[in-house]
Amino acid sequence: LPPSVPLSTACSVVLFVGTLAASDFTDFCEGYFIELLFGIAERLVISSIVENTYKAIAAAGKWVRTRSWFWRGFLRLTFGFGSRGLIMVTEEDEEGEAEEEAPAAEEDP
Repeated sequence: LPPSVPLSTACSVVLFVGTLAASDFTDFCEGYFIELLFGIAERLVISSIVENTYKAIAAAGKWVRTRSWFWRGFLRLTFGFGSRGLIMVTEEDEEGEAEEEAPAAEEDP
């Protein structure tokens, strides 16, 4: 069962007990129809808002992952250092580091 089933059941029980506590038939009908309207609004409006929010977050994540110009600009603005210590490394830098490490390894023995 999805985790929302116990919560949904608990809400239904509370609303049912609320309709049992109605003092007359008019009060019962008001409570019932207000509950019905909230249920319709939840299924139609809130569900679509949550679904569209999840889709927008996924699209934003994809947009950020596929935009190298965005990350180059971000690294330039932060001078290559971010909250996680990101440094912009180019292929030339990697080749230069490999050449520097090779002679140092030969001198140690």
